[in-house]
Amino acid sequence: MTAPLPLRVIVTAQAFGFGPAAALAQVFEHLRPRIRYLAFAGAGHTCDIHMKLPYDAMHRLPDVGAAEAFGRLCASHDAALVACDFPAAEAAKAAGIPVGIYDPIPWYWPQWPRALDSADLYMCQDFFGVRERVRDAGRGNIVIVPSISSTRARPTVSPSRYALLNLGGLRNPYLSREDCVAYARLMLALLPTAADLYAEVHVTTSQDIAAELRDHAPAARTVSPREAQRLLGGSEIAAMTPGLGNIYEAAALAARVLWLPPTNDSQGQQLVALRQRGLAPFVADWHDLLPGRAPIDYRGHEPEVIAVIGSAIRDAARDPAAALRLRELFLEAHRAPAAPNPLNPLLDDFGVGGDRIIAATFVRRLLVPLVPSGGLAASSVME
Repeated sequence: MTAPLPLRVIVTAQAFGFGPAAALAQVFEHLRPRIRYLAFAGAGHTCDIHMKLPYDAMHRLPDVGAAEAFGRLCASHDAALVACDFPAAEAAKAAGIPVGIYDPIPWYWPQWPRALDSADLYMCQDFFGVRERVRDAGRGNIVIVPSISSTRARPTVSPSRYALLNLGGLRNPYLSREDCVAYARLMLALLPTAADLYAEVHVTTSQDIAAELRDHAPAARTVSPREAQRLLGGSEIAAMTPGLGNIYEAAALAARVLWLPPTNDSQGQQLVALRQRGLAPFVADWHDLLPGRAPIDYRGHEPEVIAVIGSAIRDAARDPAAALRLRELFLEAHRAPAAPNPLNPLLDDFGVGGDRIIAATFVRRLLVPLVPSGGLAASSVME
């Protein structure tokens, strides 16, 4: 095996949902062998996965002032890789080091983030509308990368007889912790029904939410991205939050999915996009659980949309009929005849292997130019 690049690199992920941190954890597998010194810095639930990985150093950032703290750490590193945390990327650039950004949802932003102007490399995950937006931007520092999913097809597995309840992506700055816990407890209404139908029911979520669920779901736990993929690939049915990472994993691995109500505006917009294209036959949106409510317009101003979602969570938590409707939607998904996964074409359209390509592109375009030519003789720049 060739020697890693003689550089000090620091990485971080935005503490919004679970997608940026989970994606970066998968990129880590391909980045770790190529860099001599690799450090992680993160706040809140981004640490749930990364603190278990073999970094050379790990720094827990404060919830307030995280970008400034990250910038101070950057002063002793050669380059930074940032997953969706644009203030952190700008702080790293201000510290004088090259910055690569991974943006999992470039289709979402009303305008390109300001960090695009300072980023040395801006890696956009492909999805509906992304190629057109990148083309219109006409920027040389933008690269389109495929989905993080590492496979195009559900692997052959033995019959499992279990269900998966995936509650990833709940935490964000605009939704209170109390609302996140209330959401998780509402979704646990599925447990008795699922337990009657399946031999096992697995529940995955972030560490702090899992701790709040111990009384109703003692087995609720945080798992690595690879373990989450294994559970999804072996489940007969999965009830999942509609983050883009979950959507791509479901496209590759799921037998059937019931999409749970969104907890933020981007999840809601993604769910609408799937429904409009006939790619989500089983959905429990907020107006499905609360028929008296009009469908939420997820395209509004982010804090306002999430405030409406928080109100829906509280209304549903107080309404026993909402839990009954959720169970009925799960039963409809369970009873439906077997059919091909409607999400499979997403992987044909938007590709797979983004974790490997992000690492390789970051190394080739940002790190290799930092090393004198003599230091590259034994170094690997893998695709």
